[in-house]
Amino acid sequence: MSYLGQVELKSSEIRRIDVTSSTSATHTLTWTPPSEQSLIITINGIKQQNNYTISGTTLTLDTALAASDEMEVVGILDIGTTNIPADDSITNAMVKSDAAIAQSKLALDITNSEVNASAAIAKSKLASLDVVNADVNASAAIAQSKLVDIVNADIDASAAIVQSKLATLAITDSEIADNAISGNKIDGGTISNFASTGIDDNGVSTALTIDSSGRVGVGVAPAWNFHVESSVNSNYVTEIENTSTTTPQVLQLRFGGSAPDDNTSKFLNCGDTAATRMIVYSDGDVVNADNSYGGISDVSLKQDIVDASPQWDDIKALRVRKFRFKEAVIADPLADQKIGLIAQEVEPISPGLVYEDDGIKGMKYSVLYMKAVKALQEAMERIEILESRVSSLEGSS
Repeated sequence: MSYLGQVELKSSEIRRIDVTSSTSATHTLTWTPPSEQSLIITINGIKQQNNYTISGTTLTLDTALAASDEMEVVGILDIGTTNIPADDSITNAMVKSDAAIAQSKLALDITNSEVNASAAIAKSKLASLDVVNADVNASAAIAQSKLVDIVNADIDASAAIVQSKLATLAITDSEIADNAISGNKIDGGTISNFASTGIDDNGVSTALTIDSSGRVGVGVAPAWNFHVESSVNSNYVTEIENTSTTTPQVLQLRFGGSAPDDNTSKFLNCGDTAATRMIVYSDGDVVNADNSYGGISDVSLKQDIVDASPQWDDIKALRVRKFRFKEAVIADPLADQKIGLIAQEVEPISPGLVYEDDGIKGMKYSVLYMKAVKALQEAMERIEILESRVSSLEGSS
């Protein structure tokens, strides 16, 4: 019987020649070697390697022989042939009983009767089989990939199924007991009413809700895209913290689809049960109910306290301008004029009044107000001196 592999060699297929008294590099063999590796060549008893070539029956040495050299050439005429069995010609008798056969060689139709009851078959070997529940032992553990066609009725009520096995199943709320599934089991599943019911705190109060519009509510059914409601005594409802130590930023509010440079839109609206207390409008205007703006000024926080230097000359040198912002004119060619200072004109007079952010200069108007108060005090002193002089002149006349 023929088996897979090579047939054995016969001694008549080994060839040999001796060469003496030759001064040539080229020699003709009496057979055609299949390859250079099929030859064993010795010269004066020394085996040769990588110093000759074969072409047909011609052996060519890299260096011609000397007349006194003796060369022996031994070769194998045939290195054997490979028997390739025809399709569907291998029977069980040809395969050793304990042989391991790769899955790719099992593309035949295997029935249950051909597999030992205790055999372990890898998932990849079942790719072309239709496995139904009746074919699987009740206690068997089946990977998720084999459950793609299984419906709820096919699963025992007490069975524990990991989340990864539910990726292709559609599970409704009615099929899940309250509090039965932890958050990480929802990752790949589809829960039909999740969008409208959200996540609740054991049915007592809504801890987190995501509605069908994508709005998120914390402690409340959302009326806005992000809605937080909580009753907290002597503390804050929300904290946003950036723990970075490299140029940290905390909060950015911006209009992404337009530039409403007016008082019709708001960045921030602060109010209570009685009234609106503070507004930051889309054009940057800030208003509050008390018209009160302040800064921390407790003496316990300050040191090196001295009187400010005269501010008369600085205030007198400032040029108060009227202007319109370029962006406002683009939106409205008749945009209102503003009154204020130009940072580049102020900087040579009082550099401390000017700051720069991302290449744009700005004014510290709150500091300017204090400089103006100091200049006003200086003006009041001068006025009082003049009044005193006038009084003296009037009294002497």
